[in-house]
Amino acid sequence: MKQKTIYQVDQSIKIENTNKTTYVAISNGSSLVVSISSKDKKLLKLFFRKLNRPLIFRLFTFSVLCAKVILEAQATKVIIDREYIGHEIDIKSFMVQITSIWNYNGVSISFKNIGKSSSAHEKVYKAYKTKKSDTKVKANEVLILYNLINKA
Repeated sequence: MKQKTIYQVDQSIKIENTNKTTYVAISNGSSLVVSISSKDKKLLKLFFRKLNRPLIFRLFTFSVLCAKVILEAQATKVIIDREYIGHEIDIKSFMVQITSIWNYNGVSISFKNIGKSSSAHEKVYKAYKTKKSDTKVKANEVLILYNLINKA
């Protein structure tokens, strides 16, 4: 049986830091980076604050970014760096729902401290330094996904 390639996912600049763009990278040698601007994060923070769900702002937005890089990389087995310890079950649940909406099912997701020597960390740090990503996620995309999941 063919061995599945394991991808690693890492984040630079936490979602809740709304003064800077957040980057999420996926890597297994080759890599992809998605980002969300500080402007879009501020819009999302305001939306979720009005719902009295500030934690969901962080977790759901992070989940969308992770799901986006997984989809674009066509990854099937992923290790995500532990960014929001104690909330991995919620993040994984959101990601499964998001990838299902995109008809991309069957992704194996786990969480682990991947460390600064991982290629995902190197890629996301470079993206942060150069301010470059392959795909930009907009607030509207996050809100559409959130509304689809909450109608289900």
